[in-house]
Amino acid sequence: MGERLAELVAGPGSDQGAPDLEAWWKAAWADELAVSREPFEGLAPSENWLEALSDFSGLEPEDLGGDVDGADGGALNLRGLWGLREKEELRSVIEARLEILRLGLDRVNPAYFNSAQSLGTLYETVLRGERKFEFIAALTSFLSDFEDTRRLHRRVEAEL
Repeated sequence: MGERLAELVAGPGSDQGAPDLEAWWKAAWADELAVSREPFEGLAPSENWLEALSDFSGLEPEDLGGDVDGADGGALNLRGLWGLREKEELRSVIEARLEILRLGLDRVNPAYFNSAQSLGTLYETVLRGERKFEFIAALTSFLSDFEDTRRLHRRVEAEL
């Protein structure tokens, strides 16, 4: 039995002789344990992911070509996106973040799913919207969804 197992571990046509089965077993087990079996991310990673995708504090409005309403101390925030929506640099950033959202929707924690969708809708509105009230509605929806889910997240953590 040990010979057959060694043959299977070594693979067909291996000329390297008998492998160290204990080392192989430990390596295989470590690889198996490293793979996430969860169908979606936990609450905290999902919150952090959305927070990072909605944070524009690293972009300066001056770098994008102007000063706009919605900048706190020079840093851009979500409210300021509408005023700079025609700037190609900002559009590229938003399109990239929108693609990241699309790719991550199937892994985000279900509690944060609506917040992720709301953020995507907000970015779609910045890119394709024609009226400021549409943007305000999308921004309000995202901020409300995200805050509601954060509140739920904190309550769940407190109960555990």
